[in-house]
Order: sequence, then structure tokens, then C-alpha cells
Amino acid sequence: MLAYQTFASLHAIAGAVALASFWVAALTTKGGRMHRRAGKVHVLSIVSVIATAVPLVLAFLARSTAFGLFLTYLVVLVGTSAWCGWHSVRDKRDWPRYTGARFKALMWLNLVVGIAIIGVGVFYMPTLKIPTVVIGLLGIASFVRMYAFARREPSDPRWWLNEHLSSMIASGAGGHVAFLFFGLPKILPGVAGTAAQNFAWLAPIVAAGIARAYLARNYLRRATPAV
Repeated sequence: MLAYQTFASLHAIAGAVALASFWVAALTTKGGRMHRRAGKVHVLSIVSVIATAVPLVLAFLARSTAFGLFLTYLVVLVGTSAWCGWHSVRDKRDWPRYTGARFKALMWLNLVVGIAIIGVGVFYMPTLKIPTVVIGLLGIASFVRMYAFARREPSDPRWWLNEHLSSMIASGAGGHVAFLFFGLPKILPGVAGTAAQNFAWLAPIVAAGIARAYLARNYLRRATPAV
């Protein structure tokens, strides 16, 4: 029990740093020093989130397979997004390296967990079926996108910017889902119930779509910022 509480506390701290650094990176000049530093902190904190999540996921799987699978899905979603967001910049001049074995492993993992979480929603979470299925479809959509991207080298030299923006938005969405679903009810116990849970799952996804459209219009249609 003490070990579980320790990992839970470390996980919460890492998650708070991840959310804070995400917003610093989101609100500062893209490509600027503060943006780059916040991005590094965000990726490192995501690594810490994943590392501390593993024992928590195992503990939940022992008690509830359905809930444990949902946590596993969040770990995969956020981990994939953070990895792609980081490596799209590091490998921006080396598309074959970026889309190598690790990219493809994450691609297939997204498909597997996406299908699994849809099954969980349909058969084990009747009150949360719709948001669970929507969340699961994101994993399948991620697989489709990554599979198509890995098949042929893009002609646009700014492919890395598109990957970076999309991945970091997805990482932020996953982090906010986790916070709204797990963290906020502990801070504000009155925020609970099916409606609040549905909001926690779907609101970050809608916000991510709006943010993606905004950034695409403002950054992908003009010169690439320095990174």
C-alpha cells in the first residue's frame, strides 16, 4: 500500500509538471528558447508519468481489467504522442529514421489498444460507452495516420512541423483527459458522476481538434519557425 501511494504521488507530481510545461510551450513563441525548454521539460515529465504509471496500471489490472486497460490506453496515447512530438523535431531531416522500427511499433500498439478499449466500452462500461468508443477510435485513427505516413516519404519538407504540432496537441489532450477524469475529482469531490466523466473524456478531444485547426492555419501555411 505504501509503495502504491508513493508511485501515485510521484505520478501526480509528474503529471502536474507535464500539464504546466505543456501550457508554457503552447503559449510561448514557437521555436523560441522558452518554447524549446518547456518542450524538453514536458517530454521528460511525460517519461516520468509513464514510468510511474506502470505499477499503477498493474495494480488496477489486478482489480479491474476494464479500468486497467483504459489506463494502459492513456499511457500508450500520451507516450506515442510525446515520442512523435520529440523525434519529429530531432529527425526532421531524416524521415526514414523517424519512421523506423520504434515508430512502427508504436503504430501497431495504438491499433491494438484502440480495439481493446472499444471492446471495454461496449461490453464493460455501458454508462460510458460513447466516450470510451470515441477514445478507442482515436487509437485506430492514430494507427491509420501513422501507417499512411510511413508508407511514402512526404514531399513537403515541413512534414516534421505537422507531425510535431499534431503529436504535442494529442499529448496535451491525453494529459487533460487524465487530469479531468482522475485528478480533478480528488481536488473537487463535488465534480463527479457520469456527466462529469463524459465531459472529462470528450472536452479535451474537441479542444484538441480546434487547436489543431488553429495551429495548422497559423503555422503550416507560412514559413517554418526556427527550432
